[in-house]
Amino acid sequence: MGLSRYARVIHRLTAALIAAVLLAVGLAAVAVAAPARESSLGAAIRIGRAPAIPAGAQARGTLPSSQTIDATVALQPRDPAALTAFVKAVSTRGSSVYHRYLSVAQFAHRFAPTADQVASVRAVLQAHGLHPGPLAANGLSFDVTASAGTLSRAFATSLKRYRLRGGRTAFANASAPALPASVASVVQGVIGLDSLQVQRPAGLYKAGRARAHAAAADASTVAPGEDQPCAAGTGSGGYTAGQIAAAYGLSDLYAAGDGGSGTTIALFELEPYSASDIAAYQACYGTRTQITNVAVDGGPGTGVGQGEAALDVEDLIGLVPNASILVYEGRNTGASALDTYKTIVTQNRAKVISTSWGLCEPQEGTSAAGAENDLFLEAAAQGQTVFAASGDHGVKDCTSGSSTNIRTVDDPASQPYVTGVGGTSLSDVGPPPTESVWNSTWNNGAASGAGGGGVSSIWGVPSYQSGIAIPQSGVTCVVARSTACREVPDVSADADILTGYSVFYNRHWSIFGGTSAAAPTWAALAALANSSVACTGKSVGFANPALYQAARTDYGMFFNDVTAGNNSFGGLAGFTAAGGYDMASGLGSPKGAAVAAALCGSTWTPPAATPAPTPTPAAPVVALTHPPVQSARVGEAVKLQLHATDSAGKTLAFHATGLPAGLTIAPSTGLISGTPKRVGKSTATISVTDTSGSSAQAPVAWSVAGRPTVTGGLSVSKGRPSLSLKVGAGRNAPAITSIVVAPSSQVRFARRASELARGITLRNGSGHRLKNASRLRGGDLVVLLRTPAIRTASLRVTVPALALVKVKKKSKAGKRHRPAAVSGITVTVTVTDAKSVRTAVVLR
Repeated sequence: MGLSRYARVIHRLTAALIAAVLLAVGLAAVAVAAPARESSLGAAIRIGRAPAIPAGAQARGTLPSSQTIDATVALQPRDPAALTAFVKAVSTRGSSVYHRYLSVAQFAHRFAPTADQVASVRAVLQAHGLHPGPLAANGLSFDVTASAGTLSRAFATSLKRYRLRGGRTAFANASAPALPASVASVVQGVIGLDSLQVQRPAGLYKAGRARAHAAAADASTVAPGEDQPCAAGTGSGGYTAGQIAAAYGLSDLYAAGDGGSGTTIALFELEPYSASDIAAYQACYGTRTQITNVAVDGGPGTGVGQGEAALDVEDLIGLVPNASILVYEGRNTGASALDTYKTIVTQNRAKVISTSWGLCEPQEGTSAAGAENDLFLEAAAQGQTVFAASGDHGVKDCTSGSSTNIRTVDDPASQPYVTGVGGTSLSDVGPPPTESVWNSTWNNGAASGAGGGGVSSIWGVPSYQSGIAIPQSGVTCVVARSTACREVPDVSADADILTGYSVFYNRHWSIFGGTSAAAPTWAALAALANSSVACTGKSVGFANPALYQAARTDYGMFFNDVTAGNNSFGGLAGFTAAGGYDMASGLGSPKGAAVAAALCGSTWTPPAATPAPTPTPAAPVVALTHPPVQSARVGEAVKLQLHATDSAGKTLAFHATGLPAGLTIAPSTGLISGTPKRVGKSTATISVTDTSGSSAQAPVAWSVAGRPTVTGGLSVSKGRPSLSLKVGAGRNAPAITSIVVAPSSQVRFARRASELARGITLRNGSGHRLKNASRLRGGDLVVLLRTPAIRTASLRVTVPALALVKVKKKSKAGKRHRPAAVSGITVTVTVTDAKSVRTAVVLR
């Protein structure tokens, strides 16, 4: 039926208004076209775009009308501008609602479409023969399961079959779905009308082999207070959990008593994994991390998968063993992937979320990306932190289809309310670590992986990147309609398979890499922050505002700057690393404890004072600046100067309760000083009060560590000397790094390396033999403990490494010589830990 001229004018005005609203809220991906049809329900508007058919696909006719399809109808939030404003406020330190998160019910009450709007959409779908399922808990979607014929008629599009390159059969809608104009503005998109694309994991796997430049062969769990070695895991050549933790400063959080207890992390997975693989990993590390699977849409089936899920789970077990892990397992379809994110967010059981799956933006499509964006906005409003791998193909994230020869980035890492995690090559764990942008070549020089990064073609530059994002041209993001577009990654961590992670997969120890490994590494840091004293019971929430503000405040305090390498890939020129932010490594890799404090809002710099919004004189505001975590040693002097300000300039007095024994605070200056007397951990409360009675309080977590310990003895039997030592790190102190033995004039060490190696036995605290890393320096024996997590060790030195010095003296007659008596032989043993604290003892 044709439209009158008047009706066409009204329709064009309505369509233009809808497009303008969608552009304003950052979701201009909805394409408004001429009416698809006219019925008793009114003129219809097509929503989104038809999917692009991959190159090489062969048409195979129309999809059988009886085939069942699962789809999701995603709805627009009620007030997108208000939702965006709330998320910005709840994530900004100094805001009146900072870290005051919503529950799922509160989110639905404030931001879900109204009951009348939902009812209108239901009525339209039911009128076309569909039976929508229950409304999601957040009020933003419902599922629809129907035959292909019914869906085709309901959304005014045909569904075609295709045979793709590689042999897989798929289907796709020939045109964008259509809905009456009366409800089109309420619908974000219809997800699941095609199966052309499947998400891919951003992980790389290969069988283990020795890595010559890697540090140490031994490993231990990073759980606070435990030192269970995992010697079997070192055979793969990958880095152990303890080495990754040491590289990125997670060890400092463990030393402060933070092991992730009470936190829950959600993993987004589209493949199964083997429970026996995870059990073997936990048995080797001595951990008991609770793992719970949550099946979505029936789950992905059984088996060992490609190893992506195993990598994600084991990375978290190793780095934050006291947390609980929820593995959300969906099917690898567009609708099920969205359902999996929806389940994670609407259950709201985990405050940290990690995903290593994605699609390049052109293949993801704007409707699906918009539906995801609403879920990530909700996650931020609820205090959930989301990390996503940025991809393993450098600037060439699309590996098939018509976009393979243009720079593209990965969704969901490019989403503005997600922290995109890029990849580095970690050649030395340090500290500080030695890193460059990951860009690997092997297999006869064929490029096999590079850290994803670049400019989004969908999303405008978010406010947190203002002043840091790099000016670009050549890409127009559909939301902002300009070249001021979102840039990724935000941060990075080790991803190179040549410097990869040791993982137990398919009954074997192997090496895994890819940004898939980097994303859960950052998720572990966020979980540790959530459980730390600095967060005081509040979760980190959306991390990007805090991360970029930390970079603006004092970049070097929070990040390891990656300044070498690029992410060029597949013939496309990429981006080169530089000082500060770049699109090859983002802000860089973390300095764990400092980043955790920044994420919690507890930094050395207090928030700017905000004037009281009242015309009458306000009470003075006292602000206390303090470090959230402090370390000290028994017997070593402490001087910690606290600072406070008063808005009225009044005199301030300091007071503290719970300080470690031996420390006091000066009331007039705020100087904490003294010498700690006992090893232990405690939380002190610092108070500052002005003369009008206004006050402020803040916690300071103290960890008082002991010094390294040495026990043992030196013995001589039948002229053969032997030395037996046991050394240990001080309680609450970092691991041991070296043992130095200085002999007296009556004993010496062998000069030949072969003899030295044969006479030295080094074992960790569980009796496992460690590789000999000893050498002579000026006649002293130096034993290096290369693995950062070694806390106790035993050292035995015997012949041929150790020998008596043959000293002869004249007899009384002056004509004969006889050996000198063996007496008073001594050695001096010096043990040093990772903080360069030494203990020296003399053994006889």
